[in-house]
Amino acid sequence: MYREPYKKYAEHLKKYNKLCGVFVEDDYHKQKLIDYGIPEHLINISYTPAKLPRKKNDKPLDISHINLLFASWNTAEGDPLYERGLIYLLDLLLINQNFYLTVLLRDSNTKQFIYEIKTRNLEDRATLLDVSEEELLHEFDKCDFVVYPIQKKITKDIPNSLIDGIARGKPVILSTIFGFARTVNNENLGYVIEPNTKPFVINVDENEYKKMSENAYIVSERYTKEMYVDSIVKNYVVWSSEDESSDY
Repeated sequence: MYREPYKKYAEHLKKYNKLCGVFVEDDYHKQKLIDYGIPEHLINISYTPAKLPRKKNDKPLDISHINLLFASWNTAEGDPLYERGLIYLLDLLLINQNFYLTVLLRDSNTKQFIYEIKTRNLEDRATLLDVSEEELLHEFDKCDFVVYPIQKKITKDIPNSLIDGIARGKPVILSTIFGFARTVNNENLGYVIEPNTKPFVINVDENEYKKMSENAYIVSERYTKEMYVDSIVKNYVVWSSEDESSDY
């Protein structure tokens, strides 16, 4: 189950008389299923693996030039500039004069966003890039924060871009709409904002940033491909042995 589980999904699971187990991608998701009546021993966490390899963040922080990276561009549905937090980020730049934004593109539907940038006179502080796979890693390492302050609920509850960010030791900025915000708060991995509120001044402290960066790298250990595969294989072996020994 690689989205936030709801009661309807839990009720669907209860229809299986011989349910061996279910995978979720977060501790919060596991607790929700428990609250909905799914036995705890049936719920296994397989954390979403990062695409990028893990690396400690060795980029010096320049308080006068803080780089934000948005790597979740998608204009295929809804009102993406508002809903995905891009308008919020532009307004965040307006009140944080030391913030700079890089947006990694997945399509060429940029006309409206460029207009929003120009109306705020942010051409020198907001950059749109179409990068290759090889360049992707470089952009993550150049940034100081990976950001995704969505303003409206979307299907994915734990964004891959944020997981890739912490894998490179980067703190994140996201909204409470994501269930992953609980992990960010609990583990001190960055800043969590409330949706549909006005941007505010973020005074980034160097010592605090260093600690958040260290925490991000440590927490990312459970978001590796190896951990993901090990969790699935281990549980399928258990389920298979239980199935073979069951009395039909």
